[in-house]
Amino acid sequence: MKLRKILISSLLGLFLTSLAQAGELDYFALSTDELLKAEVVSASRRKEKIVDTAAAVYVITQEDIQRSGVTNIPEALRMAPGVHVARADGNSWAISIRGFNGILANKILVMMDGRTIYNPLFAGTYWELQDYVLQDIERIEVIRGPGGALWGANAVNGIINIITRTAHDTQGGLAVAEYGTNTQGTVSARYGAHMGDDGSFRVYGKNASHNAMRTTGGEDAPDEWRNTRGGFRADWGDRFTLQGDAYQAVNEQLNSIPTLAAPFSVIEKETVAAKGANILGRWKIEMANGGLLTTQAFFDYTYRDQRLLKDERGIFDIETQYNVPRMGRHEWVAGGGYRYIYDDIPDTPVATFYPGSRQDSLFNVFAQDKITLVPDRWFLTLGTKLEHNDLTGFEVQPNARVQFHPDSSQMVWGSISRAVRTPSRYEHDLALRLGVIAPGIPVDLYPNKDLETEDLIAYEVGYKKQIRPDLSVDLTAFYNDYDNLIAIGFPTAVPGTLPINFINASEAETYGFETSAVWNASNKLKFTLNYSYLDIIMHSPYSPLINQDTEEDSAPSHQVGLRAAWNITPAVTLDSALYYVSELEQSNVDGYTKLDLNLGWQINDNVRFNLIGQNLLDDSHREFNSPGTLNAAEIERAVFGKLTWRF
Repeated sequence: MKLRKILISSLLGLFLTSLAQAGELDYFALSTDELLKAEVVSASRRKEKIVDTAAAVYVITQEDIQRSGVTNIPEALRMAPGVHVARADGNSWAISIRGFNGILANKILVMMDGRTIYNPLFAGTYWELQDYVLQDIERIEVIRGPGGALWGANAVNGIINIITRTAHDTQGGLAVAEYGTNTQGTVSARYGAHMGDDGSFRVYGKNASHNAMRTTGGEDAPDEWRNTRGGFRADWGDRFTLQGDAYQAVNEQLNSIPTLAAPFSVIEKETVAAKGANILGRWKIEMANGGLLTTQAFFDYTYRDQRLLKDERGIFDIETQYNVPRMGRHEWVAGGGYRYIYDDIPDTPVATFYPGSRQDSLFNVFAQDKITLVPDRWFLTLGTKLEHNDLTGFEVQPNARVQFHPDSSQMVWGSISRAVRTPSRYEHDLALRLGVIAPGIPVDLYPNKDLETEDLIAYEVGYKKQIRPDLSVDLTAFYNDYDNLIAIGFPTAVPGTLPINFINASEAETYGFETSAVWNASNKLKFTLNYSYLDIIMHSPYSPLINQDTEEDSAPSHQVGLRAAWNITPAVTLDSALYYVSELEQSNVDGYTKLDLNLGWQINDNVRFNLIGQNLLDDSHREFNSPGTLNAAEIERAVFGKLTWRF
């Protein structure tokens, strides 16, 4: 069956190639050489061409997002090599880079326009809440590998920075409607206009309502979800930006409520309500000497209400960065910042945080210097970040990178970096009744106030090559050495209970490689191929550890992605995306092949219709969670239409 599906997909790709017809859209206007010269900011905190960046960086462009037909940010991230995207059920995703995946994966830093959007309670991201208007995203920069020297704690395995378009670039009106088999309807609207001589603004709103997926038993899963959000952005030239968002979301899920009497747990369906708002300001000053001073501040408020957890928190963050003008062989960037977090987490029948309300402060300074050793040939980058937090004190995260350009068409680079992850509030402060086992013995999680940071020493080498103007490749190999990993273990016995808590108990090594290639076969046909390999080896002097086997198998060993973009006529396009993901043995998740198709018709200058099919090779398949997991779901085949009107 699997072989048949793969053969069908391969034949489809050959069919698309053989039938390419005339037509040209902007997606094919740039050669792969010009794409490599596109600028990114997440790798070095300054604008830098991809071809000159000594890091494993991949950019998902606005054109990639629209041509793929994806309907949310998590699905767009499948396009990046080395990123594991697994949809756990109708309203949650597990997303990680280079392993250690989970619903709230805690070793990647996720940002929106430089604003941290992961939740510090778990150090993970609620992806279902990041439901932005996709047409307003300029690009998504994905950095594989540690970025702690510039971005701080939690940028351990990588960085995802979602960068939205300026208000200048989103003028006029936009309305988008989607409806299909797995959605009750999604409507987005945005309007932008000019203000004064160099000011522009936009406002937007979006409402989405999604049907339930399928349980492993074939019934409707309790995972419906709805999300409503709105916001604005205003830009005055490139000097000042003010933007903000507000949202509310409701989703369904099952929960297990422990009881001391048989059957020792009660399964209940619950409604999870979440809401929040944020505002961000960014001010840039270009100095007379060529330097650039950037100051950014944001406030983010979130509230989440469910039976086992009620979480209210606010984050205030301010940061200043100075890009020093070039001084001979040196290009400096330096800065510092302050973050204040407050929260209030009241007790529930099974969970208590000690303390229930907390205020934390984080201070940081950083500096990095890119040194020209031999002009146009050899470069050395040295940098570090010094942070102080209220849980573990001072943390130092240095990195060193070297790059060599044999000629203008290729680059070799290597790096050594240290990154850390500080314990989350969940790991540090939570007392939780996880369950009850016969004949009525409670299983209790206890706080551990002595947790230390998780440490990573990472080694990377990479190679980028422009083989021809229409063909480029990017290769990266890595070896990661982890220490002090936080795992669940058994502490000293407590009479009458089975106690567990989080301890710094594990070590791990991961290694692998990632490759991507882009081929503009013609001005009508473009192919993108990605492949990644990963191996995780866990070991510990402590025994037993509850989650060691699961961590080793938290991400697939092999991932392959092949995308084809075809302009059939000037008005009609067809895009295909074929993904293969290998099995997760411990979770009993079979390897699967996923095919998505997007047929687009530009009806006139202002109206476009897309017919999109997702997961076309299977009625349904599971991507994460064991079959017996409470909210395990099958991801179903979906077909829907999308109408886009610009005015």
